[in-house]
Amino acid sequence: MRYLPGWLYRDERGTVVILVAILLIVLLGMGALVIDAGALFESRRKLVTIADSAAIAGADEMANQILFVYSGTPSEELPEDIKAAIVQAAEAKAIEYAMSNGAKSSEVDVSAVWSGKKVTVDIARDNSLSFARVLGWNSAVTGAHAIAITGPIHTLGDGAVPIFVPDGTYSAGEPLVIHYKDLKGGDPPMPGNYYALDLGEQGGGAKDYLNDLKGGYADTIVTGQTIPTETGNMPNPTENGIQYRLDACRIGVAEDKSVTPPLPARLPCIHPNGVDCTWDKHASECPREVMIVVCSWITYPKGPGEPSGKTVLTVEGFLPFFIDGIAMDGTLTPPSQTTIVGHVISEVEPGKVIGDDGSPGNDYGAWAVNLIQ
Repeated sequence: MRYLPGWLYRDERGTVVILVAILLIVLLGMGALVIDAGALFESRRKLVTIADSAAIAGADEMANQILFVYSGTPSEELPEDIKAAIVQAAEAKAIEYAMSNGAKSSEVDVSAVWSGKKVTVDIARDNSLSFARVLGWNSAVTGAHAIAITGPIHTLGDGAVPIFVPDGTYSAGEPLVIHYKDLKGGDPPMPGNYYALDLGEQGGGAKDYLNDLKGGYADTIVTGQTIPTETGNMPNPTENGIQYRLDACRIGVAEDKSVTPPLPARLPCIHPNGVDCTWDKHASECPREVMIVVCSWITYPKGPGEPSGKTVLTVEGFLPFFIDGIAMDGTLTPPSQTTIVGHVISEVEPGKVIGDDGSPGNDYGAWAVNLIQ
């Protein structure tokens, strides 16, 4: 058998070492992609959550300062030094919230501005890498950006009761009596109307009115939309609906299947003062805290010369109200008319600050906080 000289074929010694080295680099690159990229994704996810929550906390603090700390003056009439103090409080709250949830002070940049009632939070974090180091990447920065705003509610999410008050000036702590007389003596006159609304134009009369009074209207209401009134005195549905809310606060209520959908059973409020909830000191989510619709009237179905029956109203905004009690006032005519007694309050509630058309809400004491970026 004849053999070829060694110089006639390639020497493959060392080839395996080269292939293994190349494969190792590829594997390390894939490891860097899977492990380090996954870690960076998780880091950014956490930062987004922190930034969003911090921005909301800052805007919520701004709303609380305006509504509860400096409540005696309309927000735009506050002195400049007070506005600056509110802005600083919002920034401090946002930083505090971010740090309490895992961010370092050096990572957080917060800016609040009075115009637009806006809080901006930026977080940047330098992350050490693992496998990517072999490719020359020792670290990578992840970041998050969030903006939250606060202001009067333009669009109420749900929960309004089917009662309206006329457009006007209302102040937190002011006593208010509602649903107390026929509006035939109003300006303009609306005979047959008693401050009741046909929310959603359901046309169900007293039954739908009672459902919405007990559980709150289940759909949105937008500033500027039109809503017809619900005619008639309806003393019994009014008394039953308001008494349901008083009982739910004071003694608790069983499941109510008389409404659609059924209302779940509810334990009584844990009363902050140990006796009963009051307008200025009540439990969170107390059922006696309701949202009333502020309206102005625009048209009569029968024409200007015949202002009877259902009247079409325009929604101007939303008024937080605390129910103190209810009575059948014998001094009124007829004596069966129902009187709802309570106080105007201020609240931060779910809703949209800016409408779809870009318009803001009108300020009657109901504010919301929205994350917009």
